[in-house]
Amino acid sequence: MLIKGIRVFVISGMLTLGLMLISFSGYSFIEYSSEYYGDIEQPIGFNHKVHVEDNGMSCEACHSQARHSDSAGTPSVRSCIGCHVSIKGTSEEQQKEIAKITAYWRAEEPILWKKIHDVPDFVKFSHKAHLDVGFDCSSCHGEVSKTVMPVPQSFKGEIPLSMGWCVTCHRTDWAVDENGKIAIPVRETRGGTVVAEAPPVAGHINGPVDCLVCHD
Repeated sequence: MLIKGIRVFVISGMLTLGLMLISFSGYSFIEYSSEYYGDIEQPIGFNHKVHVEDNGMSCEACHSQARHSDSAGTPSVRSCIGCHVSIKGTSEEQQKEIAKITAYWRAEEPILWKKIHDVPDFVKFSHKAHLDVGFDCSSCHGEVSKTVMPVPQSFKGEIPLSMGWCVTCHRTDWAVDENGKIAIPVRETRGGTVVAEAPPVAGHINGPVDCLVCHD
């Protein structure tokens, strides 16, 4: 019985170690995947700078689920055509990309956007939780509002989305305002241009670091 118990213990330990190695290799892959940020070709050449920085649109105008769920969501054809049924672009390049939206709409086909920022399926990340506490889209995604698509290589390594990167953030003493929201510079819209300095600091908070927060 003792030998059987030791055998079960050893096997369990080996399985646990194996899962840990798989997990860490997964995190390493996410960090390595940043190498490809500049090589991803989207079905439509969406220009973030034109939409957000130049025209003052919020990230949530296209990623409408961010405030309400774990996933931020991607823009549907209906969402795109709602604007571009009348906005046809001012350059030949813009008109060519907008024509693709019209083609998707008429064919009743979805736009198959490709993820740039992603985490493994065994990691739970809630956009809603982070926005509720006061973080901006740029806090995790960088200054996407200043880029065109595909995302340039300047993003390489800036946003690894690795376990260490997330845990370091959660352990940081973040300044908060009188409403308990993260005290960061005020933007015109989420992810948009900074229009004012951060509000006065009323205290500090940390994020949770319990394993079950992200791995439930």
